[in-house]
Amino acid sequence: IDAIPEFESRLDYITSSVREERIYLLKMVGQWLRKDAEQVNSSTKLKETFPALSAYLSHNLAVFQSDIGAYMSRYKAHKLENTLPNDEDLFFSGTDTSSFDYRYAVLSEYEDDETIILWVDALGIEWLSLLHWCISNHCDGTIINVVIAQATLPTETLFNEQWNNMSMPYKKLNKLDKLAHKGVIDEPDYYACIEEQMDFMEEISNYISSLLTEYHRVVITGDHGTSRLAARFFHCRDGIDVPPDAIVYNHGRYCKLSEDTTLALPNTVIVKDSQGNKYAVFKNYDHFKRSGFAAGADDENAIYGEIHGGASPEEMLVPVIVIEGNKEIQTTATWEKQTIKIAMKKAKLSISFNKPVKCLSVRMAGNQATVSKIDSGKAWTVVFSGVKAGTYPIEVNADGRLVSLPDLTLLSAIGNGDGDLP
Repeated sequence: IDAIPEFESRLDYITSSVREERIYLLKMVGQWLRKDAEQVNSSTKLKETFPALSAYLSHNLAVFQSDIGAYMSRYKAHKLENTLPNDEDLFFSGTDTSSFDYRYAVLSEYEDDETIILWVDALGIEWLSLLHWCISNHCDGTIINVVIAQATLPTETLFNEQWNNMSMPYKKLNKLDKLAHKGVIDEPDYYACIEEQMDFMEEISNYISSLLTEYHRVVITGDHGTSRLAARFFHCRDGIDVPPDAIVYNHGRYCKLSEDTTLALPNTVIVKDSQGNKYAVFKNYDHFKRSGFAAGADDENAIYGEIHGGASPEEMLVPVIVIEGNKEIQTTATWEKQTIKIAMKKAKLSISFNKPVKCLSVRMAGNQATVSKIDSGKAWTVVFSGVKAGTYPIEVNADGRLVSLPDLTLLSAIGNGDGDLP
């Protein structure tokens, strides 16, 4: 494509409703970015033709009003162009990732019974703008907070499984990480992979809507991000010599150092894990010497491939988006068992709720039950005393609201019709 105006004219014949045309448009915009990135980002026609791509390229959220927004614009331009920066020092200039809060500190503010965390493997801040747009347009909820946070170094899932350290329930989605490492099944084309990554953002927003039918609040975040440029540099840059007795991981993005290592390595940050093991993690796109496949090795033959483990902004900065439901969640309940055998003139049963209940009252034929909460209050133990066999309607009041449950059947204990043991 020879001239910039020709890009916009071709948009008249493209629709983003067709997958093949979306993939073609991604390639075309990649070429357009090489010629005039500013015109791409300001194109009204692109926003009308492929609004999701326009949202991906945008950095107009308040959290991007710093040098990190300019950095991510540079990164995304190179990703879509499938090119590498000529001056790496200039490329990384002005990026201070240490100024952001750590993810755990941000998440802990929302740790309560009404919240669920949605962890997306490989969800770095690259996807924040697009995901925010998808949630705003497709999700039955309201975004109440957006934060950029630091993941734990090295940026590998093993070091970022913070869902195991929190009392909140969680769900985890792995598709984005699988796309980064393996691409689209039977379709190695790089731009087909990007199209699938973008499409997955809408899948996430739909999943959030389903979670908001059970929880008042959903907090979405990632364990780490990924880097296309680190994967590309793996093929075109000689690796750094591995320190003595060190163990190299993730295409050389970091290594585990021996206990007595005191080397000062350029372009690295030294970190320790919870067991005291020491690691050297690259802040730029260098890597320790290691063989392996990471991504396509040239600009024109573009195939999938992204890696992580290092400390570049796209690897270590993750979004935290807090969404609250627009509708009140109705409380529903189920019996663990609807038919219970009486023992010592008592009937002991369990009720499970779709959300935590703080205050519960249960009555049966004028008989008030003794109740006790289990864990978070989504399950309760209910005990009726002085009862006899029969089928009874139940009155359940959960947090001041009547909750419907089917009738309860009580069976006599063996040997005595009045429910007592002989």
